[in-house]
Amino acid sequence: AAIIAWVLAFIFPLLTYFGVQGSFWTFINSINYVWSFVIGFVVYILLMKTSLAGNSSVTEEEHEAFTERA
Repeated sequence: AAIIAWVLAFIFPLLTYFGVQGSFWTFINSINYVWSFVIGFVVYILLMKTSLAGNSSVTEEEHEAFTERA
């Protein structure tokens, strides 16, 4: 999920360099770092909340093991 989010966050701001035209893409190109962070964060959250990422979510047992106090 993190790799997919990173790739999308990297590719979307570069669309203007690939010839995509329009005022929306010009605006997106002007805020590259913010846009990249937002896209990467949203895609990562969506992938982790759904089953699209496969078995990348943490089960309840794994969560309990992580947060177990010594």
